[in-house]
Amino acid sequence: GVLHLGSVPSALPVAAQFAVWLQRAHSGVKVQLRSLSSPAIDAGLENLTLDLALGYIDRPAEGGRRRQTWPQYDEHYFAILDGESGEGGAAAPGPAGPLLWADLAGRRLVLLAPEMHHRAIVDAALREGGVPADAVQVAVETDSVLALVAAVQAGGLASLDYYNHNLDTAPEYYKRVVTTRTYQDRLDTLENVRSVGIKVCSGGIIGMGETRSHRAALITQLANLDPYPESVPINNLVPIEGTSLGNSEPIDPFEFVRTIAVARITMPRAMVRLSAGREVMGDAVQAFCFLAGANSIFYGDHLLTTANPQIGADLELFQRLNLRAMSYQGQ
Repeated sequence: GVLHLGSVPSALPVAAQFAVWLQRAHSGVKVQLRSLSSPAIDAGLENLTLDLALGYIDRPAEGGRRRQTWPQYDEHYFAILDGESGEGGAAAPGPAGPLLWADLAGRRLVLLAPEMHHRAIVDAALREGGVPADAVQVAVETDSVLALVAAVQAGGLASLDYYNHNLDTAPEYYKRVVTTRTYQDRLDTLENVRSVGIKVCSGGIIGMGETRSHRAALITQLANLDPYPESVPINNLVPIEGTSLGNSEPIDPFEFVRTIAVARITMPRAMVRLSAGREVMGDAVQAFCFLAGANSIFYGDHLLTTANPQIGADLELFQRLNLRAMSYQGQ
């Protein structure tokens, strides 16, 4: 038979990997994969022209009577700049450190088309970052993520994309916790992302019953990617009732801190990110993690399906620890 699979543009690499995996497991199934906007996916699921789709679950469905959702991964956004032209054709200098949303004011951007939900997310972030509507200069709009990257590589434009795909755990422990895809599938996805010039965010989940040797093997795997990821999220498992890991015992906090430290030592230029599970760590464990080498957190009240510390609590903790946000002004 034929499986009709829809995908928003930003999820197409994952959808393609799923299609290949499905073919390996069920050779009699033909997969028809289509790149669609979120409204088109809603319509396809409602009128049954689509069997399955990869899209955004944080938006109200149009119709929605036939839609069930299963969270797969979180998406994060970073600026990609390449060959921007200044006066007289000279390369325009960029900031010496990470960009803020406000730094995109006045830059010529290539973005996904307005009907794409990804675009609505970016537009909202620009507004919240203090960028006036008349300062957003969109030079190219497209419905393809590959076109975004190609336009940036052609020079003179900036785009917003960064791919998050965790390895989760050590290769030898992977089959104990994941059955929907192979470890090699994940490595192939990261290689495909690299091949089109997109930066990688990849890390793992700690506290799934693995041993210290497994944690060391995960970090070894990440550190030996060529190059290793620019962003390395380290998640503390948040057990969810009813799942296979719902009764997992909490990991010793010092083991989590050690994992952060080894990630920092082996990947010195990476952003080592404290990710899921911060809400149950407490301030003291988070402080140890920062001392061990973590230099980033995921900010906001929720991280996909798990709660995150309130923004005010994070700001208060930073003040108590005398931590300041990175800034290209060096402040």
